[in-house]
Amino acid sequence: MTSRENPGAGAHERATEQVGSVSNANERRLRRVVIAAAVTQAAINIDFFAMGVALPRMATDLDTTATALQWVVSGYLVAVGAFLIVGGRLGDIYGRKRLLLVGVTVFAESRDQVDEIVDKALAAGGRPANDPMDEGFMYARIFEDLDGHLWEILYMDPNAMEQ
Repeated sequence: MTSRENPGAGAHERATEQVGSVSNANERRLRRVVIAAAVTQAAINIDFFAMGVALPRMATDLDTTATALQWVVSGYLVAVGAFLIVGGRLGDIYGRKRLLLVGVTVFAESRDQVDEIVDKALAAGGRPANDPMDEGFMYARIFEDLDGHLWEILYMDPNAMEQ
C-alpha cells in the first residue's frame, strides 16, 4: 500500500519519529538522574564505611565498645537520609548553589579561632565578605577566597545558648 492509497501513513511515520526523539530526550534525562542518584548513594556508602573503619579507634579513645558506637553510626545514617531528602527540596526552593554555600560553613572551637582562621585567609589574599556577626551565642565571619568562593567560619557557644 502506497502513501497515495493511504494518505495518513506519512503522518503516522512522522508522529512516530517525533515520539522517538522525545523518548530519547527523556531517556537521556533519566540516565542523568540515575547517575546522580548513584553518585549520591556511593558518597553515603563511603561515609558509612569510613565510620566503620574508625569505630575501633573511637571505642578505645572514648572508653566504650564498638557495638555501643554502632548505635551512634546508625543514628547518624538515619539523620543523613532524612536531611538528604530535606536538602534536595531546599535546593529546589532556594537554589542548589546557595545551599551548597551554606553547607561549606566551617565551625571553629572558639571566637579566637574564628578570628585566627579568617585573619590567615585575609593575609593570604582573601577578601572580607562582610562585617563580623556577633549574636552573643554565635560569632561568625565570612571571607572570599582567591577563587571567589565564600567561606563562613562560625563559632556557637553552647553555654550561652542555654541562658
